[in-house]
Amino acid sequence: MPSKSIQVNAFCLHTAAILLFLLLAAASAQHPDNLIKYVKINQLADIGVDSFPDSSNRHTVLYTLTEPQLAPGRYRIWARSTYSGDSQPNEHIFSTVRTADSLRTPFDNNLGPLKILRDTLETAATIWRDAGAFFLSPDTNIIQMHHYNALFKDVSFQKLVEDVDPAKLMEIVVGDSIGIKQSVHFDSLKILACPSFKLLTDVLKTDYFFDNDGSTTLTAGDEIEYTVWIKNSGSGIAHNVTYLDTLAAELSFIDGSATTSKGSVVHSNGIIQANIGDVDAFENELIIIKFKVRVNQHAKIIGNQGFVFSDETAPHPTDDPDTDAPDDPTFTRLPDFSDSANITKQDTFTDIDNDGKITPGDKIDYLITIRNSGSGVAKNVVFTDTIPQFTELVENSVSTTKGTIISTSPVLNIHIGDVEPDEIEIVSIQFQVVVTDSADMIANQGFVSGDNFPEYPTDDPDTETPNDETRTVLPDFSGAADLLKRGVFVDTDQNGLISPEDSIFYHITIKNSGPGIAHNVVFSDSIPQNTSFVEGSAFTSKGNIVSTSPVFSVDIGTVAARNAELVDVRFSVLVTQSADSIANQGSLISDETPAQPTDDPDTEPADDATVIRLAHFGGENDFLKTDQFIDADGSGSLTAGDFIQYTIMLTNSGRGVAINVVFTDTIPQFTNYVEGSAATSKGNIVSTSPVLRVEIDSIAPNSSETVSISFRVQLTAAVSQIGNQGWVRSPDSGIEPTDDPDTDAPDDPTFTRLPSFSGKHDIIKTSSFEDLDNSKTLSPGDVINYTIVIQNSGKGVAHQVTFTDTIPNYTVYVEGSISATKGVVESSSPVVKIIIGDIAPNRSERITIAFQVELTHAVKQIANQGFINSDQTPDQPTDDPETEPKHDPTIVDDSRFYTKLGIRQFVKTDSFIVSGNDTIHFADESDIYRVFVLIENTGDLSASSIVLECTFPDSTEPLNMVPDYQKIHGDTIFWQIDSLAASQQMVFQYDARLSSQMPEGENLLIHSATVRCANEDPSNLFDNSAMDSVWNVVLPLLFPQIQADPSSVDVTDSIQIRIQIPQYKTDYDLWIYLPDGHIEKQFADHFWQTTSIQPDIWYDIPLKYYPGRLTTENAEEELIFEIRTFDRKNREAHARTAVVVHSTNYLVLDRNVFRPNIDHTLGISFKLSYQRTAKLDIYDLSGKHITSITEDNYQGGWNTYHWDGISANGQLIGSGVYIVTLRSGEFKDWKKFIIIR
Repeated sequence: MPSKSIQVNAFCLHTAAILLFLLLAAASAQHPDNLIKYVKINQLADIGVDSFPDSSNRHTVLYTLTEPQLAPGRYRIWARSTYSGDSQPNEHIFSTVRTADSLRTPFDNNLGPLKILRDTLETAATIWRDAGAFFLSPDTNIIQMHHYNALFKDVSFQKLVEDVDPAKLMEIVVGDSIGIKQSVHFDSLKILACPSFKLLTDVLKTDYFFDNDGSTTLTAGDEIEYTVWIKNSGSGIAHNVTYLDTLAAELSFIDGSATTSKGSVVHSNGIIQANIGDVDAFENELIIIKFKVRVNQHAKIIGNQGFVFSDETAPHPTDDPDTDAPDDPTFTRLPDFSDSANITKQDTFTDIDNDGKITPGDKIDYLITIRNSGSGVAKNVVFTDTIPQFTELVENSVSTTKGTIISTSPVLNIHIGDVEPDEIEIVSIQFQVVVTDSADMIANQGFVSGDNFPEYPTDDPDTETPNDETRTVLPDFSGAADLLKRGVFVDTDQNGLISPEDSIFYHITIKNSGPGIAHNVVFSDSIPQNTSFVEGSAFTSKGNIVSTSPVFSVDIGTVAARNAELVDVRFSVLVTQSADSIANQGSLISDETPAQPTDDPDTEPADDATVIRLAHFGGENDFLKTDQFIDADGSGSLTAGDFIQYTIMLTNSGRGVAINVVFTDTIPQFTNYVEGSAATSKGNIVSTSPVLRVEIDSIAPNSSETVSISFRVQLTAAVSQIGNQGWVRSPDSGIEPTDDPDTDAPDDPTFTRLPSFSGKHDIIKTSSFEDLDNSKTLSPGDVINYTIVIQNSGKGVAHQVTFTDTIPNYTVYVEGSISATKGVVESSSPVVKIIIGDIAPNRSERITIAFQVELTHAVKQIANQGFINSDQTPDQPTDDPETEPKHDPTIVDDSRFYTKLGIRQFVKTDSFIVSGNDTIHFADESDIYRVFVLIENTGDLSASSIVLECTFPDSTEPLNMVPDYQKIHGDTIFWQIDSLAASQQMVFQYDARLSSQMPEGENLLIHSATVRCANEDPSNLFDNSAMDSVWNVVLPLLFPQIQADPSSVDVTDSIQIRIQIPQYKTDYDLWIYLPDGHIEKQFADHFWQTTSIQPDIWYDIPLKYYPGRLTTENAEEELIFEIRTFDRKNREAHARTAVVVHSTNYLVLDRNVFRPNIDHTLGISFKLSYQRTAKLDIYDLSGKHITSITEDNYQGGWNTYHWDGISANGQLIGSGVYIVTLRSGEFKDWKKFIIIR
């Protein structure tokens, strides 16, 4: 869409054009100084008429120019016509001129430059008229004139103008044509030189913009200077030349700014007029007009156009020489480079020595892109750039798509020239520098400037900062965690070996730890030996997968610097041949970095291949070491002379045989090995002290073999505890420690301890909160109940156990609330202290203590912790079992209020019906339908440890679970989700495939779902279950029943039809099979539409069936009635019954007394058993034949014929008794009647 300024300007130009046209309506005046030749033409010079219709009306005149010899150019002919005969008011003269290079006559070339000359004189006259302009070429001196006379109603005139646009005809006065055609002839010719301003270079207008506020946009206060060049390219002098210009609404004239090289300039009301005078021909004179205008309001584009005219020429517009379009307005447009994306400078680093650093000899290529996004041409654009520090320019490396390289050192200077607007042209400049000194970074920035816009800097497109310098910094993929490759082995056949059909999933993570962006990053990896790529398993979080086999290659593109971006690449391979191990390693390369290998993060060596081996001792309970303390002196503590018996159980839970297994164990400090106490169920005891070493050789896989080792030590000194741990070595699994099964920590030493309260669950303190004011906040009056459970997880009795606890801040102790399962309450406030006494070891005794506090202030949380000590143990704090940290205070805060989960479930089947607000779904055998489950956290807290259980019917098989399920157990799918934020939803789905063999009948398939989470109120789970169902209907093929009564009828009698529809039918119909082969299907339609059919009930169809006639020549026929039914599986079941239809011939009169004058006709009806010939005759009582009424072939059934009482000879039958007879084949019948006249 044009801008408002353009529209206003266009309106002004249009107004100016109209004004000029009105001022110059008579612009074709004759001037004596342009007269070249005057010729007197004798009538005999006419060379006659041609074959044009009504040819007497067309004359042709030829004239050859001799003297003077005319210069090539535009000339104009004036012709004088002499009238003779009677002149008519409506007579019109048509005259045209042509030369060899000019237009043909209008009637030879669809009008052309037709001149319509109108004569309104009532008498004959001689008139000079402008006959038209022509262009004389150097080799042409013949002028051919065509002259026409025509009256409006003449056939010749009508044919002349029949294809002419009426808009092109000048106004013609319409009137009746009278008289005869008069003779009109050319009398004389005048040839005049013709001025012209029509060449593109004749009238030019340029603009120059003054950006007074430096905004580089057209804003109020800016100025534009217009310069107009005017030349006369014609052959004659242009007289009284005038230039007119109207200003757009955005502009105002600057007084005193107008000048002209000839004539004078005036300004009034937004119109600028230059009165130039005469302008010489053949471009011998150049007129220059200048004036300035001021911009009044902001605009993107400002357009302006003036007009030049003279006595001889029509108004001609100025042309903008900066555009290709002819005669177009001069638009003031500005270039624009202000957007940082317009001038970019991209660097490409080449690491010549592949050391990953910016060092001497390396190269940097710079590519500068310059784009003018403005609406105007950028004039004399220049690019300058300094050679960066630590570099020197590579000779002959500078190139540009446009312009001239002025200098290259120490400053690069390129004169680009003009740059077109609207992205018409993009200028690219390229140069290369070579590094001379090592550096961490090389920075560089160029600048673009021009005549009509300010200087702008280049921008680094790899950064978000606008107009910033381009910095060459290198990426780095050599860090320990930059390029990691993990392999996950899937033992498909669970044979404990790397064998065919097993698969390996590789996960590669890529980070750029360097300060620079990595460009054109490519990761490549060969498919490991003895494997093949799994189609469709490739994934990359960035870039494109180029190939998968035999080399897996990913074109990543760029990777951001300083660990700002993590790229994931994944693919799987399928084992094709058995192997002991499969090793694989990929590599990464970029424009700035050399090839870098992947690293296996599960091993210590750097940059090593990822090797898949089967683990033999990866089970949690593979290496267990238990201890048995023997208190020799009964002191209840670890003292000299006591014994410890150790038992070690070694199990290979892997899939492969563990070979060369060795167990070693050091004799614990403060003990001596008891000679002869070591034993092993397999292998040999090589040494016992100071290190116990047992060489077992091999252990069978899959937990099929367990090796038991035992030995005894005797304490040499009293200690608080004895710790010990053994080690198992094998070539495949490396070194693995033993584990104490009595603790939760994995792979920990086995400790023989004194009584202990240090276990995670030894001293736990839980709280319950009574929100008495239902404020759901910790507020005054609320009560906290604390429960402390104490157990001794050590090996000895804990003596004089004491529990102490301070009353929490902002609370008071509730009197009488302390209770304990053992011990004595010594104090309750400000410190709760209970003397418990002894607690037996090995969790054989639990002590429970409870007390209450009441809040006195509103707080966010209450933290509290008690302590246990004994004669043998130091102070041990209580632990909050609801949190992961060990020995942390028990905290009561607002977060104790639960979140809330909701669940919805629905199924989607191809078949369903809508009943009210319910949708009933159906599925057939082997159908697959989809089950959707949506869970939603409707509470204010994030739900944690969410478990979703979806139960499916036994007759279905679950498929395509999304997202990946945790497990399927029995008829239940389990999903586990770590958390779900408040007000968030999550959708799960799976497909259910119905069994191909379902029991007959209606089978209800119930799908249910239950969701729970760790922080939901267990007493408020009414929204935690959902259920939806699908019906499977396997219908028995039940047959309908039909009865017809009676089983044999006359064609005039009716038949009663009874039907019974069985269960499970969705559609039914009744067909009647006629003896002639037709089937009648619409008989019971009304009954079906108006009756609600209940299964297994007999219905009489109200409409009885009347045969009416026989349809064949048989004496009797059989009608078959068939009830057809369809069930939901579109299975058809039908039943039939038959009825025999017969007919007797009858003859019946509609009256016994026939009064022709009153009744007009006697109705004679007869019934035939089938279609046959019938004959009716009238006799009197004497047997005389009166007339034959009819003899024709009639349909079976009833037929009627009306007789009018006329005899065969056309006479009226008189009164009397008569007989009508019916004869049809062998059948004969008669009836008597009386005629009364």
